[in-house]
Amino acid sequence: VFARSRHRKALNTSVSGSTGTDASDAFDPYRSWSPLTEEGYAEKLRLLREAVTIPMERWRATTVLAWLEVALGMPQYGPRCAENIKSGK
Repeated sequence: VFARSRHRKALNTSVSGSTGTDASDAFDPYRSWSPLTEEGYAEKLRLLREAVTIPMERWRATTVLAWLEVALGMPQYGPRCAENIKSGK
């Protein structure tokens, strides 16, 4: 099931180079990560407690981001996820 492809593509080294201008446009998962403050963490926990009674399709943007950062432990994806949220501003 997880066999490697026989036709592997060559790696694009221009993204990993430090002198290329494309390197600044590349996705850096640690660039947007910031540790939660005590108040911010408490607020996110409050949002998650309230979300237990609400179906997921009705969650607001702040609840989705709190779930992603606290419950799933993936705060580095918060900014990208926020860009894709269409409702719940």
